[in-house]
Amino acid sequence: MRVLRGITLSVPILLLFWSGSAQPASFTIRKVVAAGENAPQGGTFTQFDPVANTGAILFDALVKKDEPFHGIYVARGSALSRIVATGDPSPLGGTFIELSSMALNRRGTVVFVGSALGGVPQAIYFTGGTKLKKVVAVNDPAPGGGVLREISHVTLNNGDAVALAARVEHGKTPRVLLLASGGVLEKVVGAGDPTSVGGRFTEFMNLAINSQGEMAFEGRVHGGSAPSGIFVGSKSGVRKVAVVGDPSPVGGIFNHLALPLLNDHGDVLFWASLEGGEVPAGLFLASGGTIKKVVARGDPLPGGGRLSFIGLSYSFNGSGMAAFEAAITGVEASTGIFLAQDGTVTPVVRVGDPTPLGGRFTNLTAPEVGPDGAVAFAGGIEGGQAASGLFLAVPTE
Repeated sequence: MRVLRGITLSVPILLLFWSGSAQPASFTIRKVVAAGENAPQGGTFTQFDPVANTGAILFDALVKKDEPFHGIYVARGSALSRIVATGDPSPLGGTFIELSSMALNRRGTVVFVGSALGGVPQAIYFTGGTKLKKVVAVNDPAPGGGVLREISHVTLNNGDAVALAARVEHGKTPRVLLLASGGVLEKVVGAGDPTSVGGRFTEFMNLAINSQGEMAFEGRVHGGSAPSGIFVGSKSGVRKVAVVGDPSPVGGIFNHLALPLLNDHGDVLFWASLEGGEVPAGLFLASGGTIKKVVARGDPLPGGGRLSFIGLSYSFNGSGMAAFEAAITGVEASTGIFLAQDGTVTPVVRVGDPTPLGGRFTNLTAPEVGPDGAVAFAGGIEGGQAASGLFLAVPTE
């Protein structure tokens, strides 16, 4: 990960291991950008939401100007650049009114879904430089017939291939997962296709794609032995990762599975709730045909306390590190951000810790782990120089 070397304010937070290993024992928290600072091309930042960390940090921000607007920005080292903002003209006509499903890869390519007033109402846009280019848009022809009507759950890999879910009208398949690569749009799996648990797929959501073009997704099933689950699809077919009713590695069975993340080794990280066992929910890793617990509600933490809630705010890197936000019980801090790998959980930052802007953190959100274990996150502040900011926790070992 590229460290933000242009930032002078930093607070080292020294932490102890739970057990083992290759994870860092301490982090330095550095400011990336703070509320009240000037945004590129005008306005001042007020809120932040990091969405990707590939060495550069992609974030969505609320910006105050004459009229507040949302923008997509990238932090590379100490430099900030604006990719696009609501109110900007769309290259397909009209003006952007909504930006969503944004992603960044290691090449520096950004993709996002832009909804516009006037011109083409919705499209995926791609930039590796200064100009936006269309990947695919509503009303474009869908593979196998029909036209695209709604586009969602967009992401991309390090080879600039884009994965997306779409609704199709006037075709044989009403919902599809598609892969756009090299100017070619291909179907990976569609509603009505058979599944490995019987029945047929009806719906898809929360996609992740790796550099091999494999696509992890949540799939809903009609008529099979399970109503939903996590699957991985590619041009060669679709395989099951885990479905509702499968036994969990900590006892009981999975009764809900969500938000799969996929790395280039084919490992799939996902959240699941359980029934029939002592553990109610946790993060699990499917690797090499085996599913193991990463972290679960009730697990003890280094320095005291236990995890009392693990939500859907987490990320995953190619080395198998998972950064996640969790509620804590049994200690003064109410929530924190942690890094998990190979059975070791390391605290990164907790509510109440000092910030590089003075004061203390009052909330922590959206941890995004980079290639070397540095974690980007947003934090609210009490008693500091700004009300909130975007930060990077850099390993100090």
